Amino acid sequence: MYTTLNVINLISGEQKQITFPKKNELDISPQVVGTNITWYRMNEKKNQGDVWVKDWRSGQEYRWLKNVDSAPTFFSKSN
Repeated sequence: MYTTLNVINLISGEQKQITFPKKNELDISPQVVGTNITWYRMNEKKNQGDVWVKDWRSGQEYRWLKNVDSAPTFFSKSN
């Protein structure tokens, strides 16, 4: 089993897959931080996973944190 993250255009209804996990990987807990989206990718057979970041402008993604227990929570500074 695997899960992917998708972006949906609310006007047209078009759906586009934005993450591509391997078999037995789950992409969960997405968060938008500025122009980036983060998510937690875990293997369904392990208790730990990695945090990934994707920049919307460039489309580049990278593994930010390895072997963590859960997804971090990001907060924005209030003015």
